[in-house]
Amino acid sequence: MTELREIRAFVHEVRIADILHALAAAGLPGPHGHLAVGRVQGTLSAVDPKERDYSLALGEQVTDELRLELYLPAERLDEAITLIERQARTQRPRSAWLFIYRPEQARVVSGGS
Repeated sequence: MTELREIRAFVHEVRIADILHALAAAGLPGPHGHLAVGRVQGTLSAVDPKERDYSLALGEQVTDELRLELYLPAERLDEAITLIERQARTQRPRSAWLFIYRPEQARVVSGGS
């Protein structure tokens, strides 16, 4: 089985289309990988006032962000990091966060008998 890595990136919504297009143009995540995007609230510096919100649960101001989870072959990790970093940049000091993990296991669940 292919050794996988996970990149978990927290990015601004205005940057996600460029990130996804750059990854697709590079053939990432590829046939042995997986990509998911979900909405979260975090602490990135807001690009636009519309991104700001107040979280009653946290008791502080938060920014609407997107979480990108990319599982890909280990040999393509550096390429993917470079693409995401290049496309995630904004004019803010904290444009994105990237966290890199080594999954212990990965399994595809298929339908049928």
